[in-house]
Order: sequence, then structure tokens, then C-alpha cells
Amino acid sequence: PKADPPSAVERNQDLWSWQEAAAPKDAGPVPSVAVAPGGKTVAAVQGGKVVLRDIATRKVLWTFAGDKLAAVAFNPDGRWVGVARPGGATVLDAGTGQVVQEIEQDDANPTAVAFGFPGEPVEGRLRHRLSFTDGRAVWATTWVDDFAPGMAQF
Repeated sequence: PKADPPSAVERNQDLWSWQEAAAPKDAGPVPSVAVAPGGKTVAAVQGGKVVLRDIATRKVLWTFAGDKLAAVAFNPDGRWVGVARPGGATVLDAGTGQVVQEIEQDDANPTAVAFGFPGEPVEGRLRHRLSFTDGRAVWATTWVDDFAPGMAQF
């Protein structure tokens, strides 16, 4: 007889136990996790760095070290990873972990970061949106593919 697929609870427990087993004992808490669109990779803030892993193999694909990193998010097409950090946000290339853009906001100590869906094209290029918050204010930046961000605070 064919076995029943695992329930959602069992799948969640498997992912959680994988995270615990994969984390070094001194890595500290994991305050933020984001699964890439398509579900093949997961990014986590862990032990002062962002760690990107292949979900199927559990292999670390890249790490990005920083100071007091707080949160991660993938953009809608999975090309970038946004990272909330003191003083703003950093956008990383999801394939390599390399810094694509630093978005500075001196008075910010964000604890959350999120990408919006691309807006209407500007001269044939996509417009992207990234927001971050520290619980007191929300900052939003919009840019066209060349990363010339314009910051607005709400």
C-alpha cells in the first residue's frame, strides 16, 4: 500500500529539526527566515550573518556577515535578498551573496524588511520597492534596475 504524505505539522517539524541540527551550537537565535520563491533555498539570519541554504541538500550556498542583522526577505522573483541592519538595509544578490546595494537611513534600526511587487515599468525597466521598519517609522525606497534609490519616510 502507498504511504500517506506527511501532514503539514510533520513537514514543519522536519524543517524545524533540520534548522536545529544544521545550526552550530554557538550560532545563537534565528530571528528571521525567508524561503525563496520556488522553494529551493532558505535564507536565515543566524549568528550575526545571513546564511543561504539549499533546502534539498541542506548545503550552505553562501554567507554574508554583518553587525546586528535583524531580518531577511526575498524579492518577488527571487533575484535579491533584502537584509535589515542598523542604519538601513542591504540588498544582496541571491545567487552569490554579494552586496548589490546599501540603502542608508542613519536614524533607522530596522527589525523587519520586505520587498513589494514591481511597479509600472519606467522607460522599459522594472521599478522595485523595498521597505523596512524599526517599529516607529517605515522607510520605503523605490528604484529602477540600476539601483539609484529614492528614499521616502512614512
